Amino acid sequence: MPIQCPYCRNSLSLKEMKPGRFAPRCPKCQKKFALTVPEGPAGTPVVAPIRSEQDRPEATVAAATGVGTETGARDQGTAPPATPPVPKTVAGMAETGANLTGGWSPDATAVPPSSRAPTKPAPAPTATGAPGGTAETGGFSMATGIHDPSGAPLADKTVIDELPEGAPATLGGYQILKQLGRGGMGAVYLARQLSLQRNVALKVMRPEWASNPVFVSRFTREAYAAAQLTHHNVVQIYDFGEDKGTNYFSMEFVPGQSLAEVIKERKRLDPEVAVGYVLQAARGLKSAHDQSMIHRDIKPDNLMLNTQGVVKVADLGLVKTPAYAEVEAAMEAGVATVSRPAPRGVATDTGPITMVNAAMGTPAYMAPEQGRDATSVDGRADIYSLGCTLYVLITGRPPFEGKTAMELITKHQTEPIVPPEMIVKRVPKVLSEIILKMTAKRPEDRYANLAEVIKALEEYLGLPTAGAFSPREEHANILTEAVDTYQAAPSARLRRQVLLGVTGGCALLVALCALARQPILAGGFLGLGLMLGLAYFIIGGTRRKLILFLKTREFLLGGGLVDWLMIAAVLGLFVTVLFVFHLFWAWLAFGVLAVLAAYYLQASFDKKVDAERQESLEKTRAMLRGLRLGGLDEETLRQFVAKYGGERWEEFFEELFGYEAKLDARAKWGRGERGLPRPKHAPWREGIINWIDEKQQARRAGRDRTRFQKIEEKSLEAQGVNLVTARRKAQRAAEAMVAMAAEWKAAAKQPAAGRETPLTPIGKALRDAALRPEDVLTERETGLYGRRSEGAVGRIVGTKVRFLAGALLMTGFLFWARQNEVFTSEGYEKAKEAVATAIKNQDVEALRNVKDAVNFDKPTKELKVNVPKNMSPKAAKVFKLFNGYNPGVAGLILLAASLFPGVRVGVLAFAGAAVAFVGPVLGLPALGPLSPDLASMAIGAALGVVGIVFGRSRR
Repeated sequence: MPIQCPYCRNSLSLKEMKPGRFAPRCPKCQKKFALTVPEGPAGTPVVAPIRSEQDRPEATVAAATGVGTETGARDQGTAPPATPPVPKTVAGMAETGANLTGGWSPDATAVPPSSRAPTKPAPAPTATGAPGGTAETGGFSMATGIHDPSGAPLADKTVIDELPEGAPATLGGYQILKQLGRGGMGAVYLARQLSLQRNVALKVMRPEWASNPVFVSRFTREAYAAAQLTHHNVVQIYDFGEDKGTNYFSMEFVPGQSLAEVIKERKRLDPEVAVGYVLQAARGLKSAHDQSMIHRDIKPDNLMLNTQGVVKVADLGLVKTPAYAEVEAAMEAGVATVSRPAPRGVATDTGPITMVNAAMGTPAYMAPEQGRDATSVDGRADIYSLGCTLYVLITGRPPFEGKTAMELITKHQTEPIVPPEMIVKRVPKVLSEIILKMTAKRPEDRYANLAEVIKALEEYLGLPTAGAFSPREEHANILTEAVDTYQAAPSARLRRQVLLGVTGGCALLVALCALARQPILAGGFLGLGLMLGLAYFIIGGTRRKLILFLKTREFLLGGGLVDWLMIAAVLGLFVTVLFVFHLFWAWLAFGVLAVLAAYYLQASFDKKVDAERQESLEKTRAMLRGLRLGGLDEETLRQFVAKYGGERWEEFFEELFGYEAKLDARAKWGRGERGLPRPKHAPWREGIINWIDEKQQARRAGRDRTRFQKIEEKSLEAQGVNLVTARRKAQRAAEAMVAMAAEWKAAAKQPAAGRETPLTPIGKALRDAALRPEDVLTERETGLYGRRSEGAVGRIVGTKVRFLAGALLMTGFLFWARQNEVFTSEGYEKAKEAVATAIKNQDVEALRNVKDAVNFDKPTKELKVNVPKNMSPKAAKVFKLFNGYNPGVAGLILLAASLFPGVRVGVLAFAGAAVAFVGPVLGLPALGPLSPDLASMAIGAALGVVGIVFGRSRR
């Protein structure tokens, strides 16, 4: 069958049609391309270019079997040994035994598509090699999960690559950019989170696993627990959700490489470099172990090295399989026990590897006890795997090799590990001893915990294990010089002066126009100043990704229908005000001028400032990368920058580590000489950001409760619970889990020394909340989680409803005022003259003339609205109520009350607004000198004030 090379279009002849995925080389252009031969006689071969290493068909072997291929001969003692391949998983591509013959370059590669079922073991490979995938069929392949293996710079990538057939274009609030890989759990995509405009790794659970409600429930709970952990050396889990029937999880995208890819490129690492990497991973793992979270699949593929030299542990909390989850759930419920393992050192290869009495992890890095029973291991299993990882980084090969997963597991259980110093002569004996102790066969012979491992590795690198960090003089000089250069950027000073000048100029023009009795121009220049600031904020925030802009955009894009209605109400009310005061066209013209001016300021000053400061930032980053390589803790590095950054350290620190890290550093090291606080950078942002964070936290809690309720309800139904009971229990469990997570996170921010009781591990806390939600909620119903639900009445008279109703009334009133020319310059002059006369003659009675000046009691026309012909007469009568100041007062009552939460505030505010709005129509009599209109407005305003003062929530 004829096919064409996708690069040079050379015609080729396919002589044998065996199904599979191949990587032949074109004899003309000598480039490899991907060839897929489908099964069945009617199938048509498909060719495609290989864009990256991930697209190579042979990259599927490690994922499909758990054992990769090894190429090249080993040279005893001189040449570096072959390294374990990186499992860039593209599952389901080939079947053992497929060949490609005829018309091809000799190095054409055939790789068989996997035919294994989701919970069956992988077939044994036919080639000897170093395992690089997962023996169990569950975990995501994190090597392709949080970075782009092609090495392309993706930090600002927005171009969508060609996606595989059936891949979604969007999921939730994420835009899919490209597929990074596919593993046992499902597909892994590079995605763009639209609300924050950041790249994330989006992991999509495959349908057959997502159809298991018990597994989804447990998996989600553990992912949610892992998401509460924040550590410099752990990949952060952001969110979970379900869209279009697809379950997904988003997590931090790490621009860089896995350590597996690093070792593949460099064969092996200098011992001190390798120890520096593993030391960072140990610190991240320790934070998880402190919360009783065991990784169970530590390997180079799951240790990510970003562009700043930070190593992050990936796949934490996402390593379970359905069978494993069901076993743990049964054990927790007390209805099942794990069968006893096989005799020590004995392994069989007679059947599928299950999660009961079997392994879960990667055979090349699996602790001996984990190969027998993965359900009972503790943190020392991770220490063993971390020791094997350090072994690979230093020697370039794993401790053991084998043709099957069971052969590898058996070797880990029975055969001694060759000391690293015997493979690579440059490995010091003390380091070799550390590795051998980490990889001892018996858990009790290893380090007891990761704190001991960290101490041993720090001592090997010569780092101080106690006391404050004292930087070398050259490091302190580099930092001081960089901060001085950063702060002394000439364009930064000029920018501040220009911005102050523009602000002062607009204010001066507004004042001069007001004195000259030119209200239109005064309002126009006021609009110019406001819109210039807004345009500068939007343009600068988009280009530079400023924290306040990102938070604001996330808040706006993350709102629901009511939030968007409120935004529309604000814009509508604002535009109406401009129309009423004849400022719309002036603001429109000045708005165009403001956008052009903001763009000019960005192009002329901000870009220059960034360019002038870039060199100092890069020098500092390079120094920090070197210190990380030397094993220094991230917390120590941040303390160094904060303390040696001078009085104006905050802006520089924020550029390096981010806004949240700056706030944390300020709380710890923000004081300077004599304990006095140092100046803050842009403190005006913090109140706005804190308010947005509170609102976003409430939104996330609501979404998480809804998602957990659906997941738990399906899980309970699958276990035989009837629908009504399942719904009630799921609702309480969801509330308990979200409440417990909020409590745990609040407590985790407090220093350990200040806690009254030790912090319960987050995983156990959420497990208790799911299993006994009533006990948890009874203790915490009025605790840290905000106000209790105020029921249907609270929703009807809530703050958002008050705002929308008030904005609607004010908009109608303003249109009426414009049609009746209430707010005119003539009326203003009459009112001003009446007030001046009353003050001059000290005659209070003369103030009554003011109401005549503003048409207060004069006959007016009703609000003119083009009523649709099909509108009922009763509905049309509503517009007739807009015939005076009463709607405006009613609207102000509701708008003011919308600032204060509470059911009583809402009830009294709506009562007051109703009296003010329709009191005269309902026949409310005059009260003394007050006409019915004035009496209605006075009584309504009084009710609103009483509600705000005495009814608002005090929490």
